[in-house]
Amino acid sequence: MQDVFVDASFHLNATEPIPLDHGYGLFAGISRVLPELHQSVMNWAVLPVRGLNRRDHMLSIVDSSRLTIRLPSGDIAKVLPLAGQEVDIQGYRVIVGIPELHMLRPSKELCARYVTIKGAETKAGFEESFQRQLQALLQTNVAEVGVHIGARRVMRIKHYKVVGYTVGLSNLSDEQSMLIQKVGFGGKRKMGAGVFLPQSVESLMQDASGHEEEER
Repeated sequence: MQDVFVDASFHLNATEPIPLDHGYGLFAGISRVLPELHQSVMNWAVLPVRGLNRRDHMLSIVDSSRLTIRLPSGDIAKVLPLAGQEVDIQGYRVIVGIPELHMLRPSKELCARYVTIKGAETKAGFEESFQRQLQALLQTNVAEVGVHIGARRVMRIKHYKVVGYTVGLSNLSDEQSMLIQKVGFGGKRKMGAGVFLPQSVESLMQDASGHEEEER
């Protein structure tokens, strides 16, 4: 029997913003509370926190902000100790509340704010590598699947930078959609990369257009 994946979505409270580029910091902060997150056998993904983008490259925590971990339903008990904890994200602190569980649902359109593929930093090279990985994952003709590559993104991990791109997928079957959400794409999934959510490609491309992230 295949694993059923869910999103464990924890409410967040904070009196200060967190970095907009918080993938690595969030991973490190959660790992201090849940050392299991470091284990390669844990097929978990940590979704980027959504909030209010600020001009100073920070993200304000709002009522709808959540800390979300995508994981097999059998692992739910392992993340419950996060509730009530204070998590340090690169020196900025958030309080983790009570989680809600959400089943993954199929969608004809999926988007990921940031996807990184090792060795694929140019847009052309990234798209070629992504198409190959998509073909290998779905193991079928992917010509009918729409692949939309958006803005270039940069994730900072300690003292180095990892380049990726916004990606939207359209015209997916229910089976393809569920598999992509479960498995994800590329590396750094525990830092928020390669995690796909139901979202219209049009809205993602509008958000990404002309807003490539600077290498500060």
